[in-house]
Amino acid sequence: MRSLKGKILLVSSIIVATLAIACMVQLKRTELSYKNLAESEEGLTKPLYEPPSPQIYDKIMAAIAQDMNTSVKQFSAYRFNYETWPNTCLGLGKPAEDCTDVLTQGWQIEAIRRGEENPQSVFYRTDSTGDTIRRSTLDNNLPPSVQEKVLQVTVEHFNVPLKKLSVTDAEAVDWDGCLGIYEPWHLCTMQLIFGWQITVSNGTKTWVYHTDNDASVIRLKPSATARLFRSISTGIPLIIDR
Repeated sequence: MRSLKGKILLVSSIIVATLAIACMVQLKRTELSYKNLAESEEGLTKPLYEPPSPQIYDKIMAAIAQDMNTSVKQFSAYRFNYETWPNTCLGLGKPAEDCTDVLTQGWQIEAIRRGEENPQSVFYRTDSTGDTIRRSTLDNNLPPSVQEKVLQVTVEHFNVPLKKLSVTDAEAVDWDGCLGIYEPWHLCTMQLIFGWQITVSNGTKTWVYHTDNDASVIRLKPSATARLFRSISTGIPLIIDR
């Protein structure tokens, strides 16, 4: 009897170990899949976590304060994304404006006035030197680099042609450690994470993603009928979508 129990325990241990290895391999394949995808696509920009240099930062803050008709002390620069704009007008040119079609690197900045009960975000775009600063009047201020990554993930994991996809809605959000998507038995840190809620559509179906600020982590929001999906991550293997 003791021998039989020992054999059962041995077989159980082997099964558990095999399943663990299979999960690790699947996760590794997922990470490599997205890494290869990102490296193979030309024009994919990589946002920076760091703000501009102190000199450029001060120049940008002064220009924003002047545009908002307030002092620098009255508002906060909430988040930064390093981007590549399509032209010298930073992608914000007016219909009659002459914009040179030259790729222009710079930042997108979200500014918020302090002291307000429900502060409203105001987005600005700059070049890399801070000499050109424009206030965005777009309804959707999703950083282009984040949009690229989310659309590419949709193409890769759902076999939808890129030309049929569009971002129909995007909202800047402050997440917790789970990016607002919760799994059973998974603890979420209370760490504030800047990010986005992004809705992608091909005209007949929609996907809602939660991301961090630069889409290093992308999570698919669960639907009522969705099954367990494999992880989608460019760095932190935290994603389990169901």
